[in-house]
Amino acid sequence: MSSSEKPEIQRGPDPLHRAVEGQNVLLPCETFGAPMPKVYWSKRDQVITGGRYTILADGSLMIREASAADSGVYVCNATNKFGSDIRSGTLNVKRKTRIQTHPGNQEVRRGYYAIFRCTAVADTSLTYDIDWYKDGRLLAYTGRFIKDIADQNTLKIVDVQFDDGGSYVCRASTELDFDEASATLVVQDRPNRPRITKVNCSGSTQNAFGQPFAIVQWEATGDNNARILYYEIQYNTSFQQNDWISVPVERRQETYTEIKSQDGSVKLEPSAIIYRTTRLPSNQYDLRVTLSCWANYTFRVIAYNRIGASDPSAISESMCSTTTCRPRSNPVGVKAYTTQFIPLLIEWDSMPPIKWNAPKFWYEVGWRPFAPGLNPEPFMTQRVYPPQNRFAIPNPIPNMRYQYYVKAVNQQPGDINGADANEPPIFYIAFSGDSGNYETVSFTSPLSASWRYITSSQKSTTIRTMLLQRKHHPNRRCNRRKTSCPAETLSSLSN
Repeated sequence: MSSSEKPEIQRGPDPLHRAVEGQNVLLPCETFGAPMPKVYWSKRDQVITGGRYTILADGSLMIREASAADSGVYVCNATNKFGSDIRSGTLNVKRKTRIQTHPGNQEVRRGYYAIFRCTAVADTSLTYDIDWYKDGRLLAYTGRFIKDIADQNTLKIVDVQFDDGGSYVCRASTELDFDEASATLVVQDRPNRPRITKVNCSGSTQNAFGQPFAIVQWEATGDNNARILYYEIQYNTSFQQNDWISVPVERRQETYTEIKSQDGSVKLEPSAIIYRTTRLPSNQYDLRVTLSCWANYTFRVIAYNRIGASDPSAISESMCSTTTCRPRSNPVGVKAYTTQFIPLLIEWDSMPPIKWNAPKFWYEVGWRPFAPGLNPEPFMTQRVYPPQNRFAIPNPIPNMRYQYYVKAVNQQPGDINGADANEPPIFYIAFSGDSGNYETVSFTSPLSASWRYITSSQKSTTIRTMLLQRKHHPNRRCNRRKTSCPAETLSSLSN
């Protein structure tokens, strides 16, 4: 016994099917009949075959990567020898939703704010919304996360914290599709404070220059997303407990100088520039520090990145204590001059205790009359103890040339007379004052000068002179290189 049934479309295409460009579209056409109906599809009375169109086994039509041109009325026709059935539906392909302005990656200092901007376009018949996600979770716009009132597409994060770093996604969605774009927020800050791992104190061990040293080692503890650029090592001593001084180091920079030979050829002559800096490379984690004698040292380290300086490291637990030694240098700024009451006064810059190198320290001032070509007399000397930094030569011969020096001296264990500085003193020449000696000269204006003249009775008279001259030629403008112009005195005043 055989059955016969005319075709019946049990599930046909929807009256209106909406899709988006680029999507695959499935238009159903499920049939029943005996024998099995043959199904074909048509659009605008044209049978659809091949290409992006595929009729599946159950009769449904698959359209791959639909476009606006695919919009229209589609007809499903099921037929066998006993009859046929027809169903139709309309396909409306919409414009795809797209992110138009992508949010940009942000590098923000902690405590500042970050702004992500995002815009989108969609089919004019559809409404889209923009939402923001962080690390896959939808953001709630409360607290520090704000959707800008003036521009709902903008996300603003105020008072940025380290936990805010991560991936942010802007999603524009309609009832049919969505598009999204992501950006990364990197939160930066000053480096974490470095950690001193070891301080090796040499104690009384001295280097080739007669000075002790210490080796300081440290490590980084985090750059907070901004690469460390350099380090500084600082020290303080028992003489300057509240002052931290950065350790200078010498660096060598290779350069080249162009040398032109007689035949016109040019060659590069290598040379080097030696300079001092307190900045240590970011990949350096130890430093040999030269110390002064007779001092207690502690150390700390500071790291720098583009944001700024870290907090200083904890002060080194080890204290480097050094023994006494000779002074390394003599005073600088040595000069001699005459005042109204002192014929010859020697003065110098005070040396701070860190340069004394021993608890008992003094300056030795030496002087003697000096006449070229004659056998010099022995130096007369005088000890001057800090904080004094000047000495008046007693009873100098008027208008006499004197040779003098100032040197640093300290007392070493077992040494009664004292130990001179490692460097020899510098000898200077000065004249003692006489009954007429210019003490000071100062310019009160480009055309006025004043000075003080000391008389034998120690009375002073102030003399001011103004002399104004100009080069003048009656016929043409004077040129210093080509024309000799006579001088014309305009005025001369004295009092």
